[in-house]
Amino acid sequence: MFNENVKFYLKDPKSDKKTSISARVQINGKPFKYGIKYNIPPDLWDSEHQRPTKDKGQIKRWATIDPGIKTILNNISIRQDNVTKLIVAYVNLKEHAGESFTHDELKSHLDKELGFSVPASKPNKLLLPYFFDFVDRMESKKVFKHNKSHYKKGTVKTYKTSAKKFDEYEKKRKKKLSFDDITMKFYDDFLEFCFEQNLTHNYIGNHIKHLKVVMEKAQEEGLHRNFDYRDKRFKILDEPSDAIYLSYDEIDRIKSLDLSDKPKLDKTRDIFLICFFTAARISDAQNIDEKSLYEENGQTYLEILVKKSNYESKVHVPAKKELIQILKKYGLKVPKYAEQKVNKNLKELGKMAGLTETVKVTERRAGQANVKELPKYQLITTHSARRSAATNMFKDGTPPSIIMKLTGHKTEKNFLKYIKVKEKESAKLLANEKFFKE
Repeated sequence: MFNENVKFYLKDPKSDKKTSISARVQINGKPFKYGIKYNIPPDLWDSEHQRPTKDKGQIKRWATIDPGIKTILNNISIRQDNVTKLIVAYVNLKEHAGESFTHDELKSHLDKELGFSVPASKPNKLLLPYFFDFVDRMESKKVFKHNKSHYKKGTVKTYKTSAKKFDEYEKKRKKKLSFDDITMKFYDDFLEFCFEQNLTHNYIGNHIKHLKVVMEKAQEEGLHRNFDYRDKRFKILDEPSDAIYLSYDEIDRIKSLDLSDKPKLDKTRDIFLICFFTAARISDAQNIDEKSLYEENGQTYLEILVKKSNYESKVHVPAKKELIQILKKYGLKVPKYAEQKVNKNLKELGKMAGLTETVKVTERRAGQANVKELPKYQLITTHSARRSAATNMFKDGTPPSIIMKLTGHKTEKNFLKYIKVKEKESAKLLANEKFFKE
């Protein structure tokens, strides 16, 4: 079995500019070299580990010059892993079959597998055909995220929506977009196009985010050398969430509803409470079963598998007796119910529980902030359970670092944006601290 160590080196490690990276390995006693199609500044290269540096200070300094450098370094590491695996797999396959091969054949194989093969005809430089093809590959599980997992159906659907929106833009502007057309001029014009339709900033931001992903993927595949989409001005529009949370009293009002003759609402309430007691997303909560439960020192816990777009981890949560009682109703499993239907039913439950307090919601459209007032029950979703759990724990005095282990937030700054504690509530919490005691 072929087990030679694939090494990586820079073409010019003393260069004051970016320099190319190549792979090198001994195959049948002869050196094989392959350029991985990435360049890197030498001072961001860790020569000892033959990988991009992990020095946060160095990366931060470079980010002021190239805002997308962190993504590039991550992509380089992924490319190195892929090149290594492809070389080892190809050589082992040929050796097992007793077939000889040339270095040129191996290079051609790598180019093909990594998407660098140049067709005989002129490559298609148009953006949308590639965008739609990328979506098709996502749907057929032929393209992976950075963590090597497949895209979920819901995510694929949002990319399809974005592709259609850019198609609509082309028809409106009577122009076919090439990769080189994705400039700041295009960005400003696309925003104007979306503002004309009175779209929300968050909705527009999703389209920009998807476009940046597609442009990055196309760049990796050698289809363009336009990096304007990495410009810090090429921003993903977003607005702070007006999502609400429920207090313990409001949760109790939902708990106390008599739903004996309303099985669908009863199941909805149980799912909501399971998410509240575990601070879990509904998608993660619905994976809970008997195997998730375990005991230590007389306390029952739940091990929950958390799946996010860029990571997968396990979270351990103490299981309250009330939670276990709900699970027992369904054979120690979480009942399956489409999230869309659960969200619809939750609004009915909130209304029945009298959660009619008026809430101001700010929505930014076409550059203008629009404020509207809605009854609180209209804003309840499955995610309200998770946010309510985090907010109530924080108000109880649970350290943010502990709650963040459940919510998955990486920074306290983002966590504090997530929870819903009003300024007056913050003042009341501070009043109980030693510093403010007389």
